[in-house]
Amino acid sequence: MLLLALACLTPRQADELMAENAQLAMALAHSQTELAECETTVAQVSSQPTAAQEIEASAMLVQANEALEKGDAMTAKAMFAIILSEYGETQAARGAMRQARELAVLGIDAVDLNDVEWWQGQYNPNAEATLIVFWEEWCPHCRREMPRTNLQWQRYKDQGLQVIGLTKVSKRSTEESAKAMLADQDIGFVIGKENGRVSDAYAVSGIPAAVVIQDGKVIWRGHPNKIGDVTIERWLGIQPPPQP
Repeated sequence: MLLLALACLTPRQADELMAENAQLAMALAHSQTELAECETTVAQVSSQPTAAQEIEASAMLVQANEALEKGDAMTAKAMFAIILSEYGETQAARGAMRQARELAVLGIDAVDLNDVEWWQGQYNPNAEATLIVFWEEWCPHCRREMPRTNLQWQRYKDQGLQVIGLTKVSKRSTEESAKAMLADQDIGFVIGKENGRVSDAYAVSGIPAAVVIQDGKVIWRGHPNKIGDVTIERWLGIQPPPQP
């Protein structure tokens, strides 16, 4: 159609018509770009969580962490999943992502420790409950938590709690410096050196970290400072004393 119109025009008229068409095409392309940008902005705005959603997600995050501190890791895992699926754009969801990844190992089979190089103590695969703590000599938080974990082991070892400390002897540490730390802190529970296979299997990305094994399954995963006496007693089936 345009070719037919051009045939009826003088060369000058044809050039002017072609220029006008080019300008219209450029204007159309510009309008389409602006429309796409507007649609993107609208989508971004619509995906922003409301204040009410932020409050709801934050409250659920608090409840999930409270469940975790009480030793109810399965409930915490379910709540983290809800936060990520229903409140995925909130600040609480971003804060829950790491914990959700850690708790994903709940319920899996315990990893064998066949290739661990044992430094002290004797590993018992049939213990009532086994608490594995991942630590490194260079880690200041590990230095703080190891004595606390040792006290818990001393308190509950006769009731069936087994504690195992696993290190990879990473960064600037050596076997000598790691063993010297254990001696300085008078750590008495089972200690071994692993090659990273066990920590990888339990999704350990930061230390200190802990996992609890019972009946061949992972029943708890988190930071060792979240483990209190009430939680340990629940794992061991120790009944609390009757209230007066």
